[in-house]
Amino acid sequence: MTIDVDRAFVDLHCHTRASFDCLSSPAAVARLAAERGLTHLAITDHHRLDGALEARATAPPGLTIIVGEEIRTTAGDLIALFIERPIPPGLSAVEAIDAVREQGGLVGIPHPFDRFRGSLGHDAAIASLAPLVDWVETHNARLVGRGNERAVELALDNGLPGVA
Repeated sequence: MTIDVDRAFVDLHCHTRASFDCLSSPAAVARLAAERGLTHLAITDHHRLDGALEARATAPPGLTIIVGEEIRTTAGDLIALFIERPIPPGLSAVEAIDAVREQGGLVGIPHPFDRFRGSLGHDAAIASLAPLVDWVETHNARLVGRGNERAVELALDNGLPGVA
């Protein structure tokens, strides 16, 4: 397999069976991501890193696994990337962000404005945290209504990269 170093295909929010919302093994997730042409895949299981660590250990050549976690804070969900120790659930959003930064990680807001999941969906909470994060998930296939449009507006208004 030849990898074009000028291009990367990345998914920054993916789960394995280590989370309640996926049935696929970490090895299968990594294999399928590589088969579909991804070059980088962030495994962000809820409150644990074992799925990401297993995926990293079994990833095929050409696929970089980013170890991450979806963290439930008192304000809603955040995603941590490039961490090696789990961040406990139940912290305030600022405490969770600080814990990620202590590991040199990046922080993103997943599925903002999603009324049915653990989103930061309160405008005041999102506005106060936007300066503290690195990116916003601007497209999530499970959002209904204007959630994705509002996420794009949030990213643009705060000069943040939007990811899908």
